[in-house]
This record gives sequence, C-alpha cells and structure tokens, in this order.
Amino acid sequence: MEIFDLDSVDKTEEGFTSYLNDLCENLELDYATYCAVNTVSDQVIGFTTYDDAWKEHYTSQRFQNIDPTLHLPMRSIAPIDWQRLREHRDFDRVFEHARDFKIKDQGLSVPIHGPYGEVGLISVTRDCSLGTWEKLRKNVITELQTAAVSLHDTVMQSDTLGYALRRPQLSSRECEVLQWAEAGKS
Repeated sequence: MEIFDLDSVDKTEEGFTSYLNDLCENLELDYATYCAVNTVSDQVIGFTTYDDAWKEHYTSQRFQNIDPTLHLPMRSIAPIDWQRLREHRDFDRVFEHARDFKIKDQGLSVPIHGPYGEVGLISVTRDCSLGTWEKLRKNVITELQTAAVSLHDTVMQSDTLGYALRRPQLSSRECEVLQWAEAGKS
C-alpha cells in the first residue's frame, strides 16, 4: 500500500490534478477525476487527468447534467463499478462520445459525503480486460476510498475551493426572520 501525502500538495487546481496523476501512476489507472458539488447551491468544482479535448467536448455537450457515472454514485455511500450503470439510458450517450477520445467505459466511482452537505466523488478508469479489471478493482478500492476522503478533506480545507462549497452560515437574526416568514408574518 502506497501512502499519498496530501500535506505536500499545492492547494491549487494544478496541485490537485498532479495528485490525481500520481494516484493514476501508483495504482496503474488511466484517468482519474475528482469533483465536489454543494447540494444547496449546486456549485461544482472538479479536477481531472483527462485530455483537454475531452474536457472541452464533455462540457460543451453538457454531459455533466446527464452523466450517470457522476450523478448515480453521488446518491450512494459505497463505491460503484460502472458495470452497474450500463443499463442507464444516458450511459451509452456519454460513452459513444468518450470512445472517440479513446476513453473506455470501464471504471469505478467513489463517493464522499462531507460535513457541509457537499458531495465529493473520485472516478477512475482503466482500459484492460474484464478479468484484469476485476483484480485491479479489488486491489485498489481501499486505497481509492482513503484517497477520496483525504482529497475531499484537503479540498474543503483549502481557502478558495472549500469556501466555494460550504453552505453559507445564517446568523441567529436571519434564522429568526425565516421562522417568522414561515409562520406567515411579514
């Protein structure tokens, strides 16, 4: 088991992407993505090792709104192998485009539920036979879960990124005003 030291990671997009690259190299994976969503504000941040061409295409097609490898794992507490998502109506829609960028539909998503209501996710892929994938998945799942929690915590502790995902705190007066409004008062 390899130890990944997040204290030495620069708390910037480049630092987090570098961390994902190291994770891929150490665990023999092709690509890795981290994203976090504030479920209250719907703000999303993310970092990935995918090529810029795929990132631009993915965004221009607005796949972030339909990608089952993103949305379905965020509703889970356990890692989800993408084999389970193949029957979802949008799976083929996303991956017929991904194949054009030489991205395979074999992967794993590890969700993280944070203390501010935000949900994080690390997704990884590997182009290999199904048998090799099964062995690899079993060998790396524990390290991926640990890496996911650690990375999410580090992102949340970083000033700029963590602030973007935290729920705004209401003052006691704001809470009181909301309670009066709920009671029908003006």
